[in-house]
Amino acid sequence: LLMLSTHPNSPLSTNKLEEPTSEREMLKSLIWPPTTLSRPTVTELRSEVHQVAQQLVSGLNWEQRVAEFVSRFVLEFNLVDIRAGGARIIRGLWSHLTSDAFNATANECTSQLFSVVAHITPRLPDFGRNAQEFVSLLSFILSSSPASLEATTEVSRTLISTLVNTLSQQSVVLANHPNSHLYRMLSEYLEFDGYYLESEPCLVCNDPELPWFHVKMDTLRAETKFTDSTQIIKFRTSYLIQSVTLFVSDIKKANMVKTINLYYNNKAVADVSELRNKWSAWKKAKTMTLQPGQSEIKVDFRIPITATNFMMEYSTFYENSALMAVEKLQCPRCNRVVTDMKSGLCSRCRENAYQCKQCRNINYENLEAFLCNECGYSKWARFDYNFYAKPSLACEKIENDEDRNKALSTIDKEVENAHAKYLQLVQYKKPLLKLISSIHNQSEVTAETDESVQAAIAISGGGSGKVNRRIALLAALYEKECKAAFDSLSKSVQILLGTRREVQRYMHRKQSKGEAHTE
Repeated sequence: LLMLSTHPNSPLSTNKLEEPTSEREMLKSLIWPPTTLSRPTVTELRSEVHQVAQQLVSGLNWEQRVAEFVSRFVLEFNLVDIRAGGARIIRGLWSHLTSDAFNATANECTSQLFSVVAHITPRLPDFGRNAQEFVSLLSFILSSSPASLEATTEVSRTLISTLVNTLSQQSVVLANHPNSHLYRMLSEYLEFDGYYLESEPCLVCNDPELPWFHVKMDTLRAETKFTDSTQIIKFRTSYLIQSVTLFVSDIKKANMVKTINLYYNNKAVADVSELRNKWSAWKKAKTMTLQPGQSEIKVDFRIPITATNFMMEYSTFYENSALMAVEKLQCPRCNRVVTDMKSGLCSRCRENAYQCKQCRNINYENLEAFLCNECGYSKWARFDYNFYAKPSLACEKIENDEDRNKALSTIDKEVENAHAKYLQLVQYKKPLLKLISSIHNQSEVTAETDESVQAAIAISGGGSGKVNRRIALLAALYEKECKAAFDSLSKSVQILLGTRREVQRYMHRKQSKGEAHTE
């Protein structure tokens, strides 16, 4: 149990847990980790595990703490590794509580832990597919319950009865679902992989654990701004970033970058220019330190960062005075050496040599800037960034009234989008039914059949000639248009819930401060 919580490769290692400090402390208080990370002997490990159980048994509200742990880390958490790790902790705790070393307290411990599991079981439908690890844990506990404990045996009977009743109730819900008939007909003709006609999307099943992927910065960015030493990127959406890789090419040894500071924030802004030279809005993530001539470097974030905006600051440099002295100022037009260092004007073609070779911008405030403050070009090197990331819907913490007003604007925007996508899904049902009916009756789809079907034909582009045309139309309408509208609706609902939660937290903090000030 202790090795699981302290081993650096464990999914529940406190070095990797992507949760606030309060949840880490709850986890620590439950498993009672040792103060050292050295590997204990088997005897020491058994002794420590026994102490864990004794602390839980004798501690106050331990049953409530275990219930909170199971709900948070075995059911609610959206990462399968965390849920599986949480289930292993409870499984290990159950095994030790029912071992010979705990005969004196086995009745009380096992009954109380069993009670926690039994109390959560009726709520399993609320957790959707995230309940898989809990069901496996439940199976283990039922199969390994001590037969000598009458209280546990009675709870087992009640628990199995609850499971049967819950399953029966959910079967009735599915059978009476308003879209069940349409889904059954769709599954006869399509490779059915989702329920895209729901106006109230399940936030568990439609918030899957997205895979990490390597992507170039140009693919993620929606807007970019520059200063003479920084590059600011606004992403298309919020991303969870685990690592950043930099590739440096066309290096000139006269002036090579030494350190690059990486900053981020998750604030939604209309124009990324709002964040230029506004250092208080940024959080420092990492510093890249390069050796002279180094062409590649990678930095990992122990806890992935959530960012909507990202900034790279080229901070310090390796300056070679000897090479800088022989560096000549050349005309970007005729390539002649410019001798008038003050004005930078070419004596032949009268072009200004201080202009950017890429966009012809002139930074009069800093003629020797490392970056062009308009397009980001640097004559000293070329920088390409790759991210290891995945999309995120996390909402930034609201710190002031300005952030609150932006959050309220986001809520209004997402409400409008959700309503529009809901109406779109409602409108798709009629052409879907018409297409299925035409396939079933072997009738032709004609202009006289229905205007809604013709709208489906227009959306899908007419279908494919290699398969049944009506089935192709059905697939295009459901798997493409319905799926896109449903995904957009699900995303809006998730953003709405997260943003509203942050607004409520901010208002509660503000109210608490006001009451404290009044007192």
